[in-house]
Amino acid sequence: MPNENPVCLREESPMGYVDENLMPGETVVARANLHWGMLVGPTFGTGLVGLAIVPLILFGLAVPVDDPYAKSMIPFTLLCCLVPYFLFAGVVMGSAISKYLTTEFAVTDSRIIAKSGVLRRNSLELHLRKLESIDVSQPLMGRIFGYGTIVASGTGGTRQPFPNIADPMGLRNRINRQIATLH
Repeated sequence: MPNENPVCLREESPMGYVDENLMPGETVVARANLHWGMLVGPTFGTGLVGLAIVPLILFGLAVPVDDPYAKSMIPFTLLCCLVPYFLFAGVVMGSAISKYLTTEFAVTDSRIIAKSGVLRRNSLELHLRKLESIDVSQPLMGRIFGYGTIVASGTGGTRQPFPNIADPMGLRNRINRQIATLH
């Protein structure tokens, strides 16, 4: 069964956190990605802010050309608008892209392993035998575009959400099939 190709299985990644932390004899049966839709909000937000500064830039360019002082302020006006915007856009988009690229989620034959972040790392390892339930929450847009939040509840009250997972229903089904093989 480990060679089965589940819906949520993604291409094998180069040695990452999951592969480096496998126990001897443990195999990965499924890997999940974050959904590309998690990048839409930051892209839309930075684009909206960019549109908001367009009038400021146009105002800076519309000063009378015959006034030497006003003409000398054009580069300063552009600099005051564009530099903060590009810093803002770089931080917002860089953070979203970094989270998208550095998040790993895998189901092995005995546990769930998840990791997110580079500078500040969050990781979770939950043994499938200690797993009590897998909940899937999908908003309307998540149902349409195929993403959602998976919440893994373990014994002892451990409750870990994994937001923006692509094909959360397929992943939940794969986890449940793997749990069934343990019994």
